[in-house]
Amino acid sequence: MVENWSLSCKETHPCCSRRRQNQPLPTRVLDVGTTGSSHEPFLFETNTEQGIYTTLSHRWGNMSQQFRTTKATFNQYRIRIPLPAFPKLFHDAILVTRQLGIRYLWIDCLCIVQDDDDDWQRECEKMARIYENSFLTLSALLPTSKGSGLFQSRWQRVEPVTFRMLDGTVIGLRPSMPTLTNAVGRSVLNTRGWILQERILSPAVLHFGDSQLYWECVGGQSEEIYPVLQNHASGLMKNMLEEAQRPGSQLYPRGHYIAWYNMVMEYTRKQLTVETDRLTAILGLSERFGRVFGGTFVAGLWAQDLHRGLLWRDLTKDGFAGCKRHVARGDRKHIIAPSWSWVQNGAQVDFEWDLSFEFPSRIHAVTRLPSSTDTEIIGTRTWKCRNGHRGSVKGYIQMWCVVKRVRWVSRTVERDGKSHDDKDIKVTKSLDVLQRTIGDTELELPCLMDLDFQEPRDCYCAIIADWTFEDSWKEFFKRETESLDLRCYLVLERTRKAPRNGNPQDLGKLKRIGVGAANIPSVEQFFGNRRKHFLTIV
Repeated sequence: MVENWSLSCKETHPCCSRRRQNQPLPTRVLDVGTTGSSHEPFLFETNTEQGIYTTLSHRWGNMSQQFRTTKATFNQYRIRIPLPAFPKLFHDAILVTRQLGIRYLWIDCLCIVQDDDDDWQRECEKMARIYENSFLTLSALLPTSKGSGLFQSRWQRVEPVTFRMLDGTVIGLRPSMPTLTNAVGRSVLNTRGWILQERILSPAVLHFGDSQLYWECVGGQSEEIYPVLQNHASGLMKNMLEEAQRPGSQLYPRGHYIAWYNMVMEYTRKQLTVETDRLTAILGLSERFGRVFGGTFVAGLWAQDLHRGLLWRDLTKDGFAGCKRHVARGDRKHIIAPSWSWVQNGAQVDFEWDLSFEFPSRIHAVTRLPSSTDTEIIGTRTWKCRNGHRGSVKGYIQMWCVVKRVRWVSRTVERDGKSHDDKDIKVTKSLDVLQRTIGDTELELPCLMDLDFQEPRDCYCAIIADWTFEDSWKEFFKRETESLDLRCYLVLERTRKAPRNGNPQDLGKLKRIGVGAANIPSVEQFFGNRRKHFLTIV
């Protein structure tokens, strides 16, 4: 059945054409031999050779931490790795690869020297090509431990019930089975951060579920209970990456950036074994995205769309159910990234807004409204941080923007709400507010802070851009909604003053500590004049 899926994919899907020929092999692969082979696998250094190989997508755990390639095991693994020594999952992946008539298999913890930071960084930068060039990715959806593998006990199958109608027609009924979307969505593997780019970049994936096998490729998908390969969407980002390469393809203007932000929203809900891999785990995806659409990748955002990309917000500050902060606020020092990047935040982030705090009035920026108050971005730069944890990055954005010195305070408000038993109650919520006094008038703007501050503090508010926001749920609920024109701004704190003999308009270096948006007249009144200053956000 799997061979039929693979053959049908290669022969009928033009978008899967790269599976038809040899591809450059990764730096290292496991040489597992051929069908029926009895020779023991070994780590093969390919030296730019070409061939066909499979990859394994799995959730790291104690098994992967214990059985991996290190500087101490590298030379031995190049000679032989006894087959009985492999964990059951890897053992099964070897047998499946052999059965498919493929000689090479790539497993991350074995084909990258895990305690060599230079090797790890080099190979992570090649991740896009590793998965793109693979013939097939084997996806282990089920929880894995030392004794479990790709093939595990399935749900007990109930035989179909058949009955004959009066006209002689025979009808059969069978229990429903999880669809591919459901099987992947509820799997342990889907909670893993690295899995997102592995699934998007792979031309074909064979999922091993608890009830059946699933096939997924760019051109279609299928499942064991109904093994006919059907054309079906494989996800927004995957399809955008493929459609953009078709001759004559017409893309939505800058719509690919919204697809990127949607991907980031999904990605930050997942977990990483090593939290400092937060940026590294999507480097392959960013490399492919940049190759298809162009643009400069800067610490999780795109330099060509910073006026929108800078407007991410921390979901954990809104108190949404199910949101988790993957990194405790006190531990964020281990994640080294610019303050303006969502990578540094270490939490679930969103590029949608909830200005009314009433689900589901979620809106997102779709059309930019040019204004004289817009930030003028002069330049941005990021670079690897050699002195921090692997995956660390530093950077800055230099800009001219309308900026005012303000004061942040937290205010408690009461709103009408409903209890679990549907009774009317008062809901208390803390709101972040920026204050500025002009004459005898005290003005306020709403904001959402990235950090937990206890006492009021002085800071800066910088206008970024005006955007038309639309309800992100209107298509789901099939309803008409009015758009909102909002002026967006960042909340900043100064970390270093400008040199005394420098430009008097230079405010020095600042870091992001929050974000906000309000209707344009309110922001106009709050800021007063439109005088711009030069600043560097780090």
